[in-house]
Amino acid sequence: MVRHPRRTRQKFVAHLSQIFATIESKLPGKGRGPERKKQAMSIFALQEGALHLARVIKGTELSDQILKAGFEAAGKLIPK
Repeated sequence: MVRHPRRTRQKFVAHLSQIFATIESKLPGKGRGPERKKQAMSIFALQEGALHLARVIKGTELSDQILKAGFEAAGKLIPK
């Protein structure tokens, strides 16, 4: 993204912000704030990272393990 035009990067940031807001709105509990936004960003980043790593070694047992670990770790970030 760094080499893309500023307008493209701005659209990407806007899209990411929408994704974060959607995740934040699905978190249990009430209220908004920096901590909820941080949780939403952490969940998304963890899932995105797991997905990218799993794709690199697609079709292997380790790929499946990475996806499962990412899913489980993201679930632990969601307050009960």
